[in-house]
Amino acid sequence: MPNRKHIKHNWFAGLALLACSFAVAQTATAGDATHLSWILTGSNANIINRANPSLGGYLFNTPKAYLTGKAWGDQVQGPKGYHSSSTLKYTSLADFERDQQNGHISPAVHTVIYDPEKWPETPPDEQQNPVASMKEFASIAHGAGLRVIMTPARDLVLVPGAACAKKKGEDLNMAFIRCNIAGAASKAPVDVFQLQSQVSETDPDAYRNFILKTKEQAEAANPKITFLAGFSTSPDKHAVSADQLWAAFSASHDIVAGYYFTICNSCAGEMDTAQAFLQKVQAAGY
Repeated sequence: MPNRKHIKHNWFAGLALLACSFAVAQTATAGDATHLSWILTGSNANIINRANPSLGGYLFNTPKAYLTGKAWGDQVQGPKGYHSSSTLKYTSLADFERDQQNGHISPAVHTVIYDPEKWPETPPDEQQNPVASMKEFASIAHGAGLRVIMTPARDLVLVPGAACAKKKGEDLNMAFIRCNIAGAASKAPVDVFQLQSQVSETDPDAYRNFILKTKEQAEAANPKITFLAGFSTSPDKHAVSADQLWAAFSASHDIVAGYYFTICNSCAGEMDTAQAFLQKVQAAGY
């Protein structure tokens, strides 16, 4: 009959083996993730993860997933226990400066996005001279040890008094390229540039060409820049299909490091469309 000391030894050895096996399993699960970067709202990531944990884990259990919270609310919104990057998006340099100076940004947040556009959320002076605003935003963020993503909108060339404005005969893509906004937005110390290319996603050739031209500008300004494109379930307020998103993805995944995916979760059918498309991405192993 084995003695108590021997039984105790075997019990601890078995417990240690079980713990080791669990750790290996957890590591394997965390490592089974997309090689692409995805930017989504944390709330949308949670919806996807609850509906399909396999898909959620594949897309979001990686530091390459930038999941946005609310600056004046729950700043960390990604699925619990995942290795995603908690991110805040700002549409105003002034708001970011205030939050940074007041210590309002959670220590759990390591990445910030600056999204200047022709809308009320971005102050007029920042709209008119987005290059200076982006430079200041990046300087403050990096000084605070934060990773920086720039995502300026194409419609900045329509702002009255803009430093570089759309000319007669140009569409917004042409003006955005001529003004070299991608190059200006990508200069160090910016880490990631995200092109708002979603308006072209229903035309795969135009989508790819817009990306290629702006990516060339971004990399000329900063060879270390990480370049992302954009998707939306309803660009220009017109819903698209999962097949249309897949066609744009197929035309571009080889030239970008990932995507910002805007999903209207309150619009009929659009979350289903997003999940159907993302399941195609997972099934193909991207």
